[in-house]
Amino acid sequence: MGTKALFYEMICIITIVASASNVSAELGDVEIRNIITTIAKAYTDFSATKDPQSVLRFYGKTFAGIQDGESSSLEDLRKYLSELDEQSKVDDSPVIAFTVPKIETYVIGTAGWAIWDYETKIGKEGAFLYERGKCTTIFSKQDATWLIQHQHCSSLLSH
Repeated sequence: MGTKALFYEMICIITIVASASNVSAELGDVEIRNIITTIAKAYTDFSATKDPQSVLRFYGKTFAGIQDGESSSLEDLRKYLSELDEQSKVDDSPVIAFTVPKIETYVIGTAGWAIWDYETKIGKEGAFLYERGKCTTIFSKQDATWLIQHQHCSSLLSH
């Protein structure tokens, strides 16, 4: 095989690998976007499903987060969901509407991150708390699954 043929073969291999990498990154972007919107839906539906795993299954075992300056862990998320469940046993479940109007995602290999806006409405008829904010979420791909490892959210309270 001549030098010219070898050069063209190497270019073809590099092109194939680069294309596969772009496809993988695009797939990762879609998967991360779907995780964030699925979690929002799981919170919205929690009063009906009462299924903590619908939320928790997306978080890594060593998850660490910050919400408005307060640290949070996977155990804190479990407690919050348990409190929502207990509150629904005492009286009517609070309404939770969680939407994600904007998501930007990025993937490099097995690392990914998302910058996203959220809006929530929590409470009962006549006594709702409206909140909107911005989050940055860090993911790692373990086996074939993207898991949230860290999340930092800041809110701007509304009336």
